[in-house]
Amino acid sequence: MSNQDQKIHFSLKNKFIILLFTLSIFFSHTNFLLIEFRFLYLISFVFIILELFFSKKIPYSIFFISFVLSLLIFVHSFIIYFYFLNDSQFFLLIKDIETKKFILKIFFQSTVIFLSILIIFYYKDLLVNNIGSLIDNFVYIFIPLLFYFNFKYSGIVTQNLFNCDLGFFYNTKFIFKENSHFSLIALPVLMYFIYNIKTLIKKKIKLTFYLLFFIFTLGNISLTLSLSIISSIIIILIICKKLSNVSVILFILFASFTTIFMLFDKSIYSLMPNNTDICKSKAVEMNKKYDLGHKNLHKGKILTMQDKITSPFLKNDFHNLSVGIYIYSLFVSKQSITEFPLGVGINNYINFRNQFDKNLINWFGETNGIIEDDYQCKYGCLNNENIPRIRAYVIKFNKNTGSINISKITTEFGLLIYLILFPILFFSFTSKLPDVVKITFLTMLFTQLFIRGTGYFNSGFLISIILISLLISENLSTKNKQKK
Repeated sequence: MSNQDQKIHFSLKNKFIILLFTLSIFFSHTNFLLIEFRFLYLISFVFIILELFFSKKIPYSIFFISFVLSLLIFVHSFIIYFYFLNDSQFFLLIKDIETKKFILKIFFQSTVIFLSILIIFYYKDLLVNNIGSLIDNFVYIFIPLLFYFNFKYSGIVTQNLFNCDLGFFYNTKFIFKENSHFSLIALPVLMYFIYNIKTLIKKKIKLTFYLLFFIFTLGNISLTLSLSIISSIIIILIICKKLSNVSVILFILFASFTTIFMLFDKSIYSLMPNNTDICKSKAVEMNKKYDLGHKNLHKGKILTMQDKITSPFLKNDFHNLSVGIYIYSLFVSKQSITEFPLGVGINNYINFRNQFDKNLINWFGETNGIIEDDYQCKYGCLNNENIPRIRAYVIKFNKNTGSINISKITTEFGLLIYLILFPILFFSFTSKLPDVVKITFLTMLFTQLFIRGTGYFNSGFLISIILISLLISENLSTKNKQKK
């Protein structure tokens, strides 16, 4: 093979790896023929094996560290599950089918973590140097799919722009099952778009794709995305040292615009007194018209963004579902720390929650479904002197993900996880960490930790935390070498 052929081969391989990461991060909630896109980046491990085989240079240290860490994660979860979260005897429990599924799942998750550390260690420079391509790929895939979907269902996309608060993805289940899932991946795209605007202006076709994405996102903006945008821009302005004046101005304008948008709402229907009925009927009508194949399950009052913002955060009662779920997840993680300072183990959040919910709840009557205007908790409340009165139906939601990842990760790994999180927060101020990494991966990480999370293996959370941790470790290692 000639040098030119080798360069082409290397370039195609790298582009393929970047594409795998794009699909894994931005389409993590998608699956096709039982293939879950969130794990597609693991395919790149094959290239690592081939390269190591031919080069004969094996980085044993990272293999050892990855293996030991993954093994500890598996053993930790295994022990907690069998000896602390179940009443059955070990030999009876080990025969249970559900137990076998659990063991298989934590083995798989531990293996994914092992492979992810190796892959990201090996390709961290490729990822950092091609963040633009990573995001470009998503925009180039998403916008044509959106046009196709709009053509197939005769204007369904445009009908949902600047519309009801139920949102486009709630109504259609197109790629993302929830509006918040889209918000998590839209954030880094928007931040990169503003950060890189001077370069994009010179490329008309690419700029057009980004502008279409920008318009679509604003037309479907949610409270999750609004809060993510505002908080992320504040973080970016604080920790990014090399922003151009244009970027700074655009970030400030975008944050201001989003704040106004959030406070005054985007939907003309929110101005109507019976907006709940209008939005519900429109969603049902759309489902029937386009035969989308799913039932509209929304119950209760539809709140505008300003309604949610003005929810009684400082009062002793939480009647908003989203707020209640958020507060309850934080309470669960707080209580888990006192009982299990080192955490309950990966994938054990749901097992701890089941046990915790059962011990905590005092039922006042029927709690199934969402009760409208139930300000006296007539149909069921969580009663505990340590927490506000939260309606009991919050326990039905986010039993696997914990609403935000900080709740889940604290419950499953305890105080140990802060050995990783605190250095990330501290070293995010260093100029050695490229601004483009902070703008994409760090904001993605922050949002999922504190605003809305969907677990470790979705929306690039695991990839982000490993990549940033490795970059910080590399930076510290370089500093130590320079001192010596």
